[in-house]
Amino acid sequence: MNARNRTRLTLSAASALALSIGCGGSGEGATSSTGTVDAGGAMDASMDAAPDANVVDAPSTSCALADGGTGTLCGTSCFDLQNDPQHCGACTNAPCVVADVCVAALCQDVAGSLSGLRWELPCTTPSPTICPTVSKVVLTASLGGPSGSAFDVTLRFRGVVEARNYTGRVTDAGIAPEEGGTNASLFQVGGSSAGGGDANIYELDIDDPPQTFFLNSPPIDFGGVEAVDYTVTIPMMAAAHVRLTADPTDGYEYSNEGPDAGPVVPPGVPPAPMAFDGQFVQMDVVAVTPRGE
Repeated sequence: MNARNRTRLTLSAASALALSIGCGGSGEGATSSTGTVDAGGAMDASMDAAPDANVVDAPSTSCALADGGTGTLCGTSCFDLQNDPQHCGACTNAPCVVADVCVAALCQDVAGSLSGLRWELPCTTPSPTICPTVSKVVLTASLGGPSGSAFDVTLRFRGVVEARNYTGRVTDAGIAPEEGGTNASLFQVGGSSAGGGDANIYELDIDDPPQTFFLNSPPIDFGGVEAVDYTVTIPMMAAAHVRLTADPTDGYEYSNEGPDAGPVVPPGVPPAPMAFDGQFVQMDVVAVTPRGE
């Protein structure tokens, strides 16, 4: 009710009271002349009540993103709910899994088909030092994601391998293992397996963009097997075809006996805590990021 209506109704009430007294009314039940009557007949405690200071506008949920765009405030942090995998679609949504990206507020699988793939060359007959193994193994997979999209796919490689010399290492491709890995120098960008003798080949090929990588190229041949555990980020396009090749070349390999004459057991990788009888590399997806972000 505004002040003008309050004044009008107050005056009306005062007039009614005066008429009642002037006509001989006893005045019982009469109210103070400072009270006001609302449109329904109820009494208001004060004619000049101040505005309610506790009523405030609802806080805005919009916020400024680091790239200058507009995001949504989730708690104390600003997120792009259309594209951020931490809160894809809503602040209350759980993060997308590591092999997914957030596109148009939906988690979309991009590299799930790659995670957990393994190059495996088991010993077919237990033998110290050298053992026979299986013939060449080739696995293939394809990247997902919206057509035409480009991604940076971060992969972790863990396993037990022997060394092989490759030719044509590319050192200026802008792709290199992250620091702190185990035997990360074994990762080679580009080149060829030709002329490497009879040691095992562990090769990763991607067709878009065309790339070749080798996982066991050492500075020197260590004459046995070693553990590998390193992480590399590789650019890939949606729908890219990925091929893993494990080739023993001559059908034999070093047994899983490490530098201390015991088996090498990469922690956290099956069959750990048991040793793998032979050689293997497991590839896991650590993260997928749309390129340019």
